[in-house]
Amino acid sequence: MTTLEYNQIKEVFKPAKLVNKLQKINNDICDITNILFEVPFNMENARQKVISINTEHPENRLFFSLIYPPSGEVIPICIASSDNLKQDLDWKKSYLSVKATAKTLDEVVQQLKSLYNTNL
Repeated sequence: MTTLEYNQIKEVFKPAKLVNKLQKINNDICDITNILFEVPFNMENARQKVISINTEHPENRLFFSLIYPPSGEVIPICIASSDNLKQDLDWKKSYLSVKATAKTLDEVVQQLKSLYNTNL
């Protein structure tokens, strides 16, 4: 397989890969919503979801620190209170929503560039 053929195949599957990523992000957002509305609040599920999001989207912690610089001691997930976990999940839900929108917008821009370059 040549490099050109490989790049063509990669381009063909790029939209499917994006849809898969967006679906995973939307599933995470749905999971977070369900966890936040559970009565009683299940702290173990919340902790597992926080760890999962931090693993899959480690940059969320960097953005959080940039937007909300730490002003005190950072609380480890294992001893976080239910309020701390709820706040963290709420942040992650907002972050993932923005990330999904940004990925979609980036794909639209790439498609427009591709169309523009093809028509030259």
